[in-house]
Amino acid sequence: MELTLTFFGKLIEVAGNESIQFYSKATTMQELRKELIQTFPKLGTLTFQLAQNNKICLGKATIKSDQIDIFPPFSGG
Repeated sequence: MELTLTFFGKLIEVAGNESIQFYSKATTMQELRKELIQTFPKLGTLTFQLAQNNKICLGKATIKSDQIDIFPPFSGG
């Protein structure tokens, strides 16, 4: 599946660009996370969250969108 990945914050430096096209065989966010760490090894040393349709997705959530956002940790207040 062809995905558009949008990186935020310090993760832009890891990817080398704010937005990239990425081919993935993943069907879940957990699988996508593994693929991203293989492609961008520095991600393995960082904490990040994946989101689709403006919602943070965890582990076994199914990929239902071709637009995936990748966020560094953030705190609310």
